[in-house]
Amino acid sequence: MLINEIKQIMADILSIPISEIGDEAHAESIEKWDSLNHMNMMIAIEQQLGIVFTESELVELNSLQSIVESIELKK
Repeated sequence: MLINEIKQIMADILSIPISEIGDEAHAESIEKWDSLNHMNMMIAIEQQLGIVFTESELVELNSLQSIVESIELKK
C-alpha cells in the first residue's frame, strides 16, 4: 500500500520508528521533519517511485496525506 511505503521512507530519513508516523502526520507534528529532512524525503520518494515533483509541489507537500495524494495523481 502506497501510504505504508511513504511512511517507511519517512521513518528511514527521519530516523524514527514507523509507529510514530500517523496517517495525519505533517511537518509541524514531527520534530525531525525540518527543511533538510523534507528535501531528503522528497528525493528518496522520487527515486524509489520513479516520479518527479515540481518546485511548487515540493513546497506544498508538508503532510503525509498531501504527499500520497500528489503521488496518486502522478501514477
